[in-house]
Amino acid sequence: MAASRRGGPASRRVAQLVLETYGRECHLRLKGCTRVATTKDHVVPYSHGGADVLENYRPACKACNSKRQNRVMSG
Repeated sequence: MAASRRGGPASRRVAQLVLETYGRECHLRLKGCTRVATTKDHVVPYSHGGADVLENYRPACKACNSKRQNRVMSG
């Protein structure tokens, strides 16, 4: 399932699907993490060739998603 890039009903539906599929716990756990996911995060960032598909998203709290930006995480 492809998603729209930013905001809008399609993006919100995909975010909801990510939370329903993978749960509501933040997968990043960076310093300052709230652990409660409210956003979708690319596993492989879009800017690094990651696709806008369900399999490339994981749930993330807003703090971690903002902090990570477009960096590739190891591990």
